[in-house]
Amino acid sequence: MPKRAYKKYRVIASDEVQGEGSWVKLGAPAWSDFLDAWASGIDATKPMAVALKMMPNVVADWNWVDDEGNPLPLPRDDPEVIDRLTRQEQSFIVDELDLEGLEERQKN
Repeated sequence: MPKRAYKKYRVIASDEVQGEGSWVKLGAPAWSDFLDAWASGIDATKPMAVALKMMPNVVADWNWVDDEGNPLPLPRDDPEVIDRLTRQEQSFIVDELDLEGLEERQKN
């Protein structure tokens, strides 16, 4: 029986940006996520821009909070939450998505 080498979802500890015990569940981006981002006019060579555009589709769940400890809504429920994240929090998710080399991927 085949076994998927790369799981669709993975839970990642996010202690470094959200404190001890925090986590984010990321879904692997689908090809349609890339196509939608590129079709929106986003520069395909900018991993941060592409990842931020895809974030509502790839953040499946999290236990992240704001400065007062209130739960943050999921990006799919409130896409504006992405703009309220700190740059470190945004970068954390982008780094975990590992979108480096987008320019080369698009050429192939």
